[in-house]
Order: sequence, then C-alpha cells, then structure tokens
Amino acid sequence: MNKTLTKKNLSLKNILIIFILSIIFSFTYYFLISNSIIYPTVSPMVNDSKLFIFADWSVIVKANLCDNLGQDVYVNNSCDPFGRNHVYGGILLYFPFVENLQKFYLIVLPIIINFIFIYIILYLFTFNNKLHLFPATISIFSFPVILSVERANFDIVIFIFLFLISLFRNKIFNFLTLIFLTISKFYPIILAINFIFEKNIKKFFLNSLVFVTLISLFVLTQYEELLKIYENLNQFKSYGIYSFSFASIIFYLEKFEFLINYKNYNYWFLFLVLIIPSLIIFIFTFKYAFKNKKIFELNNDNFEDKIYFLSSTVIIICFLVFSNFAYREIFLLGLIPFILKKINLNNFKKFFKNYYYFLILKFLVSFPITYVYMNKLLENLKLIVIFKYMLDLYIVALVGALFVAQFYWLFQNLLIEDKD
Repeated sequence: MNKTLTKKNLSLKNILIIFILSIIFSFTYYFLISNSIIYPTVSPMVNDSKLFIFADWSVIVKANLCDNLGQDVYVNNSCDPFGRNHVYGGILLYFPFVENLQKFYLIVLPIIINFIFIYIILYLFTFNNKLHLFPATISIFSFPVILSVERANFDIVIFIFLFLISLFRNKIFNFLTLIFLTISKFYPIILAINFIFEKNIKKFFLNSLVFVTLISLFVLTQYEELLKIYENLNQFKSYGIYSFSFASIIFYLEKFEFLINYKNYNYWFLFLVLIIPSLIIFIFTFKYAFKNKKIFELNNDNFEDKIYFLSSTVIIICFLVFSNFAYREIFLLGLIPFILKKINLNNFKKFFKNYYYFLILKFLVSFPITYVYMNKLLENLKLIVIFKYMLDLYIVALVGALFVAQFYWLFQNLLIEDKD
C-alpha cells in the first residue's frame, strides 16, 4: 500500500531548486537578524544588553537544565535569563545530554528546524512542478513567519508535524504524533479531528476513544503541572498588533475610542467595520460552497485537501477559543496547496484567485503595518491595530465558512460509508 497520500510529485530539479532556495533564504534570515534589521518590528529579547535569538526555544532548553538541577521549572525557571517558567508538557523536559550539548540545543537544532520550515513553505507553493516563487517569498518574509523563525517558536514544530500527518498514510505515526503534540503544547489536541478521515464511523469513534483515554491518563499523571501552567497564563497571553485572537479584538476595542460629539461609538465601530462584513463574508462563502459541493468537498486520500482541513481547524478553533500570538498565523500557509490545486478550474477561477490573493495580501502587509506600529511612525497607531484585526476577522470568516461546510460533508460521508 502507498505510504503517502496522493500529492504533487516534484521532479528532482524542483527538489534541488527548493533546497538551494531554502539555503539562500536561511542565510538571508541570518543577515537580517545579525544586522538587527528586523528589530524593533520583532520586539528583541534583550537581557543585560545581550540579544537572545531563538528565545521561545531556549526557554525549553533552559527548563531542561534547571529541571536536571532539581528545580520545579513550572514555578521557577532560574536558568532562563528572562525568568520565564516552563509552560509546556513534561515530555519536553527529557532532552538527552542537554548539559553537554547546550550549543546544539540552543543554536544548531533551532536552525535545522527553521530550515525545514522554510523548505516546507516553498514546497507548499509548488504545484504541478511550478514554484510560485514571488508569493512564497512574500510569505517567508511576512511578520508571522519572521517572528516564528526569530523566536524559534514551538508552533513551527507543530506545523512541521501537521505537514507530515497530511503527507503520510501511516496511522501509527500519525497517532503517535498527535499524542506527542498534544502532551507537548496541549492545543494540538484539536488535530484529533484528523480521525474524521477514517473510512467509517466505528473506526472514527474507536480512534477517538483510544486517543481521549491516553490523553486523560496524561492529564491525571500531570495534573499538578497543568495547574501550575494555568497559573502562568499571562506568560502566553497575546495583545495588540502581536495577537491573533477574537478575545484580543474584543478586549482591545473595549478600550478603543471612536468619538463623535464626545460620545464613544466603539461598539458601533466593532459591528459596522468588523462583525457585519465578517458575517457577510461567512454567509456568502457558506452558500457558495454548498451550491458547489463537488468543488469544495475534500478527499481523504489527497495531501492538499488534508493539510487544508487540518490547518483550517487550527486557525478557526485557536482564533475563537484561545489567546494566540501571531505565530499561529503560520498555519494559514497550510491552505495554499488546496487553493493552488483549485485555482485553474475554469468556472471557479475567480473565487479561488480572490481567495489566494487575499491570503497573500495578508502576508504582504503584515510586516509593514507591524513596522509602522513598533516604530511609532503614525500618530494614531490604534488604527493600524484595527486594520490588522479587520484582515484577521475577514480571513477567518472565509476559512470558517468553508470549514463548517467541509466538516459537515466529511462527517456525513462517515455515516454513509458506515451504512454501506
């Protein structure tokens, strides 16, 4: 049996081109970071006049060092120069030989992870052996990707594994990956929606039951640690221009003043500029999808379809439920292969082109607007944040409408196949 899902088959030439470009882009990142060009757009992590790159990854490594010294790193991680406690699962406290391999864990490993991430982005922008280099470059140097790479945030690891889950059929690998990701950073539990690609409802419920049982055992054994992580919620709460969260939008607009005759119409502004257009986009897209079910319905044997659905799941649920930093926006990249596959359909070219251009626009403006905000180049910086939130809500409304329709069809197919 084929171990991978139906996907684009890259020629050796394209694999080499993507590999070489990944090296070039990696060195470009080195130049941008070493010359401090990305700062203060990316808020630098500085302590005692020393810049710390890969700061989100290093806190995990430092937690390993302090854990080996017998410290409770969920309460006090004194090895971290910024005093950040460990807010990940205990499984990430078992780095082997961490004392002797500090340079490897702090520098070499995050560089390798970032390189793989850049390679995957270029891969996602390649369809029918054609690399869409310009939009790929825009995405690679967008603010969410730059922030993720500079910090070496664990979301990159999750994105890489999401890619692999979408690419491979191996159920054991996929199951173990979901377990590892869930007990590492918890929110990837939503990727268990992957079980909806099973052939019948019995397998879906069996896999879900086994998964929930194993996660429940983990929760029972790590209950005290989870309570300590909950006490550190402020450590990973998003805010302002760096956020990607509906809760952050509401919180921000409560303090936003839209004055007319000395009266604050901030909630009217919220509804007229953000909520109502988002609802219109959602309803229009939802109706359009249902009218053209054959075009939007997903195939469980197709790589582009699977990574699109899993990425949509992360985007929608995280945006609506959790408080996220802009790292989470990298999962928008997982939508690209499906859109590229559909973009040449004659009767639907306009819809998918607009969808594609909207995504690229969001990546294109992300760094400039963050640059303006962080460098305080305008008097009214609040409008920059509102513009960012507007793009977030509109794209989430579009992705969400298709997600609801596609989830309904996938679950419907489970029930139909079960009867057969």
